[in-house]
Amino acid sequence: MNPIFPPEIIKASVESHFSRFSKNSRLIYFVVLLVFCLVIVSMFFIKTEITVQGRGIFRSSSESVSIVSPVVAEVKKTVLRENQSVRKGDTLVWLDYEKIEKRIVHIENLILENEAYLNDISRMLEYKYSALETDLFCSTHSSYRQKLKEYNLNIGLQEKVYSRAKQLFDKQVIPIAELEEKEFALHKIREDLKNYIQSTRNEWESLAVSYRLENKKYMSEIVNLQNDKKNFIITAPESGHITNYSGIKVGSFVTTGESIAEISPDGEILAEHLVSPKDIGYLQVYMPVIFQIDAYNYNQWGLASGRIIEISNEIYVVNNQPFFKVRSSLDQSHLSLKNGYKGSLKKGLTVTARFKVTKRTLAQLLFDKTDDWLNPKIISE
Repeated sequence: MNPIFPPEIIKASVESHFSRFSKNSRLIYFVVLLVFCLVIVSMFFIKTEITVQGRGIFRSSSESVSIVSPVVAEVKKTVLRENQSVRKGDTLVWLDYEKIEKRIVHIENLILENEAYLNDISRMLEYKYSALETDLFCSTHSSYRQKLKEYNLNIGLQEKVYSRAKQLFDKQVIPIAELEEKEFALHKIREDLKNYIQSTRNEWESLAVSYRLENKKYMSEIVNLQNDKKNFIITAPESGHITNYSGIKVGSFVTTGESIAEISPDGEILAEHLVSPKDIGYLQVYMPVIFQIDAYNYNQWGLASGRIIEISNEIYVVNNQPFFKVRSSLDQSHLSLKNGYKGSLKKGLTVTARFKVTKRTLAQLLFDKTDDWLNPKIISE
């Protein structure tokens, strides 16, 4: 049977074209469909890390220590300068303590004077009057001897009066009452002499006690002054570097409690970052952190790593915005280039921290994004 159309026409027809190319197109279609399905399925298995960022700085694990003046005084010498390295106990500032020295010398002289008085009192109590050394007790002894002479003179006179009265009584010239009166007067003046001697010696003993007590007070004052003198020598309370130096010079005056400088302590370096309240809930202690240091291009130097060691419970307001402070440890002390050159991680470097919160699949991220479109976030006030 003859064909309806000649072969030339059939080859140029759509049916002939579809018959020749439909197999390749179908293969491409199935390949594209398979790839699309694989992409969709892989979204449920491929995971990516979710991080929370925070800006911060490397700092010492210890707070800065203030160097303050404990007294009001003139600066006699200082070796302070900004960024100076100091060790605990190093002398940094010498203040003028001349007044304290003068007071100590004066008190020591008073103690020596009292000791000399005590020695003379001991000599007088032992009747060693010829060995007296101080002018005060030489004068005291002279007055004492003069008083004794007066008593002895009066006793001598009274003895004569009594002797005459006794003779007159024996001759029965005067009554016994008058004789007894003269005898009583003689007895009284003798007792007065004894009482004077005893009271004077008691006074000397009381003086000795008062001098000893006074010396104890002076010794205690010297100890206090020696302790106060230590306040005029200002030393470094911690090892570290000097910061915020006030610039005091020799001859200038400082007042009690005046801040002279601060010491940024040496020791372990940690990272301190500010994290917003909306992100703080994701963070936990010991969570891993990676650090991108501003001073070192991360494409060349890489990133540092560490872990969260502390999350503050209090809110800190910075530029009228609330933040939580997060402190993290560092796993390394430096970064390195490929050629081996090292860059130290030191205090003061600014850094961006990326806290590794969790891992989520691409499908979960797509769902989260879709959820944001369909259920927009609440606009914060």
